[in-house]
Amino acid sequence: MDTLNIGGLVAYQARYRPQARALCFAGQWYNWQQVNERSNRLAQALRAAGVGHGARVVTVLSNCLEMIDIYWACARMGAVAVPLSPLLMASGLRTLLGDAQPAALFYSDTTAAATLPASDGLACMRIRTGAEYEAFAATGSSEPLNASIAPDDLYNIMYTSGTTGLPKGIAL
Repeated sequence: MDTLNIGGLVAYQARYRPQARALCFAGQWYNWQQVNERSNRLAQALRAAGVGHGARVVTVLSNCLEMIDIYWACARMGAVAVPLSPLLMASGLRTLLGDAQPAALFYSDTTAAATLPASDGLACMRIRTGAEYEAFAATGSSEPLNASIAPDDLYNIMYTSGTTGLPKGIAL
């Protein structure tokens, strides 16, 4: 895997510094090997569920460990991470979800009340954080996903606030 693109960064660190601290969440430290295994499992599970290269993976989540997994899994597999604000109401989410056309949608107990009605009619899998997320991710292998990532592949869409009209997606 090309270590010079974003999809290879975690694997690179896991290879050369597996036990080094990578991140801390809720008082628990995770090393690069653990972050690599978590993102590999999610990438493999998403791929097995039909999420392919260029597919949009939407999150309606506050800061959480799953967000880290999702971002790195998307980078690893060439999917597009699309974070949406967990503060949006169903009407705002409906507009953005309609524009994003996600293949997968991650939400939490806190965001379910707005996210589920806003995603009615969309042909995407919906995964709630917590036990449902862990069970889904556990279906994936911790082996690296060998995806071909090009330097000009889309990785992230961030939506503007829409203060002068409808929100617009900024592609990175």
